[in-house]
Amino acid sequence: MRIAKILGTTALVAVLGLAAGCGGEDNPEAGTTPSAPDTMTTSPALPPATSSAPTPTQGSSSPSASSSTASTSSAPTSSAPPVDIGQPPTTYVQAQAHVQAARSDGSTSSLSRFSTPGDSIYCVLKSKYLAPSCELRSGAIKDPQVCAKAPSQFVGRVSIRKSGAEPECNTDTIRQPGADTVQPTTLVTSGNISCVVEQIGVTCIDSSLHKGFFLTPGAYKVF
Repeated sequence: MRIAKILGTTALVAVLGLAAGCGGEDNPEAGTTPSAPDTMTTSPALPPATSSAPTPTQGSSSPSASSSTASTSSAPTSSAPPVDIGQPPTTYVQAQAHVQAARSDGSTSSLSRFSTPGDSIYCVLKSKYLAPSCELRSGAIKDPQVCAKAPSQFVGRVSIRKSGAEPECNTDTIRQPGADTVQPTTLVTSGNISCVVEQIGVTCIDSSLHKGFFLTPGAYKVF
């Protein structure tokens, strides 16, 4: 009877051991410690991409510099309008153009005094006693503003002095006999004085003073 109890006890222990082993396969949580879940390793976020221009390599030119150079242009130059030689000059520059045209296309004379055809205009270019002047034979210009304090109210002569070209309300004359008659178109010179005889009248300038005048019967202009 005692042997039977021992064998029964041994069999019970064996059965319990087998039951414990079978429970580990059917229920993983029974008698086991859960392992930590796997973790994913990630790299830190990259900085946002930049749009900076590529650095030019040695020996290459910068695109921006090239475009800047290509867009650079010189300022256009302006030129003065051409002078109508057929019209009386009203400025020194226009008078110069008349002189240059006569020098290029007309004849040139060197005289100290001269007269135009019909003795219409008499000019003195060089004199010990007179300033370079031209005088009308007829057709003096009434100019009360210029001649307000003069005995005559008519401008009949124009002279070039150091102060510039001046109209004169003359009552006398500078004419002397024997002056050469000059035909249009002719340039007459004496020192710094140049006078152009044209169909429209006489233009005189002083190249050292940059002053001058235009004179014709019925009209005059100083500049």
